[in-house]
Amino acid sequence: NDLYQLDTDALAWRKINARGTPPEPRAHHTTTYFERQLIVFGGYGGSGRLFQELEALDVDQLQWSVMSTSGQGPKARYDHTASLAGSKLIVFGGRDHVQAIDDMCILDMSTLTWQLLKQDASPEVPVPLYCHVAQAIESAISWKLFVFGGRKGLLKYTADTFCMDTENMLWIKPPVNSDDCAGPCPREYCATLFDPKSARMLLFGGWANRWLGDLYSLDISGIVGPSYAVTGVRPTMGPLSGARDVIVEGINFMHNNKIDVKFTNGDDEEVVSGTFISSTE
Repeated sequence: NDLYQLDTDALAWRKINARGTPPEPRAHHTTTYFERQLIVFGGYGGSGRLFQELEALDVDQLQWSVMSTSGQGPKARYDHTASLAGSKLIVFGGRDHVQAIDDMCILDMSTLTWQLLKQDASPEVPVPLYCHVAQAIESAISWKLFVFGGRKGLLKYTADTFCMDTENMLWIKPPVNSDDCAGPCPREYCATLFDPKSARMLLFGGWANRWLGDLYSLDISGIVGPSYAVTGVRPTMGPLSGARDVIVEGINFMHNNKIDVKFTNGDDEEVVSGTFISSTE
């Protein structure tokens, strides 16, 4: 249960001696970053020990504490995933000493209240599942939770990809185009991250009765799109001669040093410089 810090500029490690009582020694747990806190959940501590406390490290004060929550939280487990979708911490899948766990627990980080969701077998859902990877990705309308791979039972590896809309909590199994590539084989314990610039998930390595060192990318732009959306333009009509200021309306606009706005009628297009006003203009 030691704690280290990596200086990403100097590429130098430093051991941290935080105050408070640290989590007990463990593996197969999850750690999630939220508002200057590292939140640790679950894991296996050896000799049959499992954990279900939610413990947090304040990265500014370097102090551990146990988070006080309400509602029906997740039972002790390991080999699960914990993904942050906005203000929702989503704990999904995993296993205990007896079986794979087929639930999903959501913690509202604003109220620290748990909600337990039992997964319906129809339509198809990716449970029970453990040793998988999950990635919460922001889209313009709602966060999407992508799940890949893992294990459903003894030596029952999977290469399925699922996506859940965190607004309505519905799963879909998007068709994965494999015309140019066979795609990753069924596996567990792989690593994944999302590249927002290309809207691609990157998948590396894992285990499938052998060690894997392959690398794949999955284009999910058709599902997540950009993190913003344009909803309208003011005024809706203008002089044909142009040279008039317009306001582009939308959601999730972000300040950037360089903003380009493209206008098109399908045949011709014009790119002009824009100025950030707010997250909606």
